[in-house]
Amino acid sequence: AKYYVWPKICNLPDPEWLEEFTFDGAVNHGPGRAIMFIQEVINAFGIKVVAVDGGLGPMTTAAVISTQGRVGEWRFCAGCYEERKQFYYYLIQNEGPDDPDKKWIAGWLNRLAEFHTPAIAEYTEAR
Repeated sequence: AKYYVWPKICNLPDPEWLEEFTFDGAVNHGPGRAIMFIQEVINAFGIKVVAVDGGLGPMTTAAVISTQGRVGEWRFCAGCYEERKQFYYYLIQNEGPDDPDKKWIAGWLNRLAEFHTPAIAEYTEAR
């Protein structure tokens, strides 16, 4: 419940992929950071602007629906995927060769890839 119900991840709009992806991010990074990925993608598309505060309230939920309506569900999901991937690279960007994050990057990217293939496949099929 800590990573799913309390931060309202279970209230995310379709596709279900977005809910599962955000839940995985909540377990990996904490619920606030996982929701911040969504908020950053909303702002990047520029259709709505929301506070990047890690809270999944009515404004963020409405902005997800509005943004998905304009750019498409799967394009929005692909943006969330890319945002999280860039976060991983940010974590290791200025670290030394012995930094513990560098040894985990391959695993993080493999975990992320489990979500990428279905999102891209459905996005391209929907076009």
